[in-house]
Amino acid sequence: MRDRRVRLGLTGALLFFVLRAFDASAIAFGDTANGASMFLTPCAPTTITALPLVVDVPSRIFVNGTAPFYGNGNGAYNNASYQIVLRDAADTATLASIPSTVLYTSDSGYVTHAMNGVGVLYDGSTPYAAPAGSYLLKFVVSAGGSCSGGGPIVWSSSLSYILLSSALDRIFANGFNAMVFDSHRPPQQEMA
Repeated sequence: MRDRRVRLGLTGALLFFVLRAFDASAIAFGDTANGASMFLTPCAPTTITALPLVVDVPSRIFVNGTAPFYGNGNGAYNNASYQIVLRDAADTATLASIPSTVLYTSDSGYVTHAMNGVGVLYDGSTPYAAPAGSYLLKFVVSAGGSCSGGGPIVWSSSLSYILLSSALDRIFANGFNAMVFDSHRPPQQEMA
């Protein structure tokens, strides 16, 4: 029995170091969604890209959203606010976000301006550690100005995220702990 434990322990240790060296998903995981070009609803929030995500272990979430904003020849749309928000899976509540950013222009609406939101999601002033579960990440833009006439355009947007968690947490969440380290635990004593 002791030889079997030693073999399992050595095999487990080797497997641990192989996973640690070669399995990037054990350290971080991410995804990207690309949105289509679209007209924005004047003076109202519009989701330009949405991306479902699943968190296996408590993780901070690093996000990056980019989109070109074009006033569509209407100088009345000289600003836009944009933000990346984390919503619950049912899309009923905002759980975290990056700070809202405002883009101001002074042109006649014929110039394309870059919108770029980047950072770790926050819940107020605290970095948000998402518990295990399902979520919806959204890139939201609200075009401001006169709120009349043809709305501005957002050209092909992109929304990405990377889950930031400990490598050991991710490995253990996938059953590695039970597979390798259970053989090293002492037998449980029954209470009388």
